[in-house]
Amino acid sequence: MDALEALRTRRSCRKFAAREVARDLVEKVVDAGRLASTARNEQPWEFVVVTDKTVRRTIAGMTDYGPFIADAPVCIAVLAKDTK
Repeated sequence: MDALEALRTRRSCRKFAAREVARDLVEKVVDAGRLASTARNEQPWEFVVVTDKTVRRTIAGMTDYGPFIADAPVCIAVLAKDTK
Protein backbone atom coordinates (compact mmCIF):
# COMPACT_ATOMS: atom_id res chain seq x y z
CA MET A 1 0.00 0.00 0.00
CA ASP A 2 1.38 3.42 -0.89
CA ALA A 3 0.99 6.55 1.23
CA LEU A 4 -1.83 8.08 -0.84
CA GLU A 5 -3.85 4.89 -0.73
CA ALA A 6 -3.34 4.70 3.04
CA LEU A 7 -4.65 8.26 3.39
CA ARG A 8 -7.65 7.60 1.14
CA THR A 9 -8.67 4.37 2.86
CA ARG A 10 -8.00 5.27 6.51
CA ARG A 11 -10.82 5.19 9.02
CA SER A 12 -11.35 6.45 12.53
CA CYS A 13 -12.38 4.03 15.27
CA ARG A 14 -14.53 5.11 18.20
CA LYS A 15 -15.47 1.65 19.51
CA PHE A 16 -12.87 -0.79 20.72
CA ALA A 17 -12.65 -4.48 21.57
CA ALA A 18 -12.09 -5.20 25.24
CA ARG A 19 -8.73 -6.89 24.75
CA GLU A 20 -5.15 -5.88 25.35
CA VAL A 21 -2.90 -4.67 22.56
CA ALA A 22 0.40 -6.51 22.32
CA ARG A 23 3.30 -4.51 23.71
CA ASP A 24 5.39 -5.05 20.57
CA LEU A 25 2.61 -3.57 18.43
CA VAL A 26 2.37 -0.48 20.66
CA GLU A 27 6.15 -0.11 20.46
CA LYS A 28 5.99 -0.27 16.64
CA VAL A 29 3.34 2.48 16.56
CA VAL A 30 5.36 4.71 18.90
CA ASP A 31 8.50 4.05 16.88
CA ALA A 32 6.71 5.04 13.66
CA GLY A 33 5.72 8.33 15.28
CA ARG A 34 9.25 8.86 16.53
CA LEU A 35 10.58 8.45 12.99
CA ALA A 36 8.45 11.29 11.60
CA SER A 37 10.56 14.07 10.16
CA THR A 38 10.84 17.44 11.88
CA ALA A 39 12.41 20.78 11.05
CA ARG A 40 16.05 20.87 12.11
CA ASN A 41 15.53 17.31 13.42
CA GLU A 42 14.29 18.77 16.71
CA GLN A 43 11.89 15.92 17.42
CA PRO A 44 10.00 18.04 19.98
CA TRP A 45 7.78 15.27 21.27
CA GLU A 46 7.38 12.79 24.06
CA PHE A 47 5.16 9.72 23.76
CA VAL A 48 3.35 8.44 26.84
CA VAL A 49 1.66 5.05 26.55
CA VAL A 50 -1.34 4.80 28.88
CA THR A 51 -2.77 1.36 29.62
CA ASP A 52 -4.24 2.04 33.07
CA LYS A 53 -8.03 2.27 32.72
CA THR A 54 -8.40 4.84 35.51
CA VAL A 55 -5.87 7.15 33.86
CA ARG A 56 -7.53 6.73 30.44
CA ARG A 57 -10.87 7.69 32.01
CA THR A 58 -9.28 10.78 33.52
CA ILE A 59 -7.79 11.76 30.16
CA ALA A 60 -11.12 11.16 28.43
CA GLY A 61 -12.84 13.40 30.97
CA MET A 62 -10.44 16.25 30.18
CA THR A 63 -11.22 16.26 26.44
CA ASP A 64 -14.01 17.78 24.39
CA TYR A 65 -13.77 15.20 21.60
CA GLY A 66 -12.14 12.15 23.19
CA PRO A 67 -14.59 10.38 25.49
CA PHE A 68 -13.90 7.18 23.52
CA ILE A 69 -10.38 7.14 25.05
CA ALA A 70 -11.89 5.68 28.23
CA ASP A 71 -12.93 2.55 26.33
CA ALA A 72 -9.75 2.09 24.28
CA PRO A 73 -7.36 -0.61 25.51
CA VAL A 74 -4.40 1.76 25.15
CA CYS A 75 -3.88 5.47 24.61
CA ILE A 76 -0.74 7.09 23.27
CA ALA A 77 -0.49 10.68 24.45
CA VAL A 78 1.79 12.83 22.32
CA LEU A 79 3.25 15.80 24.16
CA ALA A 80 5.02 18.50 22.14
CA LYS A 81 7.67 20.90 23.37
CA ASP A 82 7.50 24.54 22.30
CA THR A 83 9.88 25.15 19.40
CA LYS A 84 10.82 28.02 17.10
